[in-house]
Amino acid sequence: MLKMKCPKCEEMIVSALLSDIEKIPCEHCKEVVPVTNVMVFAEGFTFHRNDLIKRMFRYKTLLMEIRKEREMLDKNPEASAEGKRSLERFAQALAEVMAGARNNLRIDFSSPVPVKFRAGQQSGEGQLINLSMSGACLEIKRQLISPKKKMPIQIGFTLPGTERQFTLKGFVSWVKKGSSLGVEFAELPADVQEQLWTFISSAVEN
Repeated sequence: MLKMKCPKCEEMIVSALLSDIEKIPCEHCKEVVPVTNVMVFAEGFTFHRNDLIKRMFRYKTLLMEIRKEREMLDKNPEASAEGKRSLERFAQALAEVMAGARNNLRIDFSSPVPVKFRAGQQSGEGQLINLSMSGACLEIKRQLISPKKKMPIQIGFTLPGTERQFTLKGFVSWVKKGSSLGVEFAELPADVQEQLWTFISSAVEN
């Protein structure tokens, strides 16, 4: 889950939308305030979202080491039950926090990334503007008829520095007529999720 301290009343604002908006109304003081210093929290652990994103690969490695240590403890008859539980709780919390950052992480492309799409009987070309694990924004060439909101859509693109051709299905989440549209992905296969995540997290850390 995501949270931030309201700069007006200093109460905590908790919302999954904090990664997607620039301003938010505070439920406590009712003021509309800018979104800043967003934190990710789970199971008693809290991380600043920007720091977590920048160090995502390091935390991923840490999580792997914790799980290996947990497996070693399972094989050790002298290991305490409390030690095992503590390590498991930490691993679960870290995994949940990373998932929170992962699901709300988006990258913007500074160079053109060509994309093709098909929505219903309509097909077209454009550029990939940004990409996340849950969707993408496309700048499209002017169409006689723009795709409609909630229409099924399929997009195809190759990410910079890779040779893998992605073909992803989803739904049109919003349309700015004649210029751009948003895509919400349908459930992605595990291998596609892993490849997208590797690219997105690497781009952010670099």
